[in-house]
Amino acid sequence: MTNETVCKPEPNTPGGAGHMEKQLVNVTSLLVQADIEPILTEQPIEIQTRFRARDLYAELTAYVLSRIPNHHVVMPSRRATHVQLEDLKPYLLQESAERQLGRERFICEGIYWVLEKGLSRGGDRRRSPTTEFSERTPFNTFRVSRSR
Repeated sequence: MTNETVCKPEPNTPGGAGHMEKQLVNVTSLLVQADIEPILTEQPIEIQTRFRARDLYAELTAYVLSRIPNHHVVMPSRRATHVQLEDLKPYLLQESAERQLGRERFICEGIYWVLEKGLSRGGDRRRSPTTEFSERTPFNTFRVSRSR
C-alpha cells in the first residue's frame, strides 16, 4: 500500500518538460504492513481467527500510522507503482530500536483495539463516513471548549 500522490511539474516551468512523474511513498506504512502478520501470529489463535475473519488489516494499519511518526520518500512513478519494502532500502535511514519497538507495541495494542471496535459495532463494517468521524479519534480526543 503506498500513497498515490503524484507530483507533476507544470510544462511551462523550468525543468517541467521531459521530467518524469514522482510519487510520494509512506515508508512507515510499508514497515507496519510487514510487521502485522508476524505479530498477529504471536497472539492467541482465537484473536488471530477473529481478526482475519473480519479482515481488519487496513483498520490496524490506520490505527498504528495515526500514532507514530511517519517517514516518506519521493520515488520515480515507474519504480513506485508496485513498491516493496526491499525496494526502499536505499531510501531508508537506520531505524532506531526504540522506534521499531514503539511500532510493534502499537500493532499489538491495535489488534485488540480494532477487534473491540468491530465488536462494539456488531461486526458491521459497512458504516457511513459520517459515523466514522463522530467516533473518538486522536484528532478530536482533546477538544477545547470555548467559554464566553
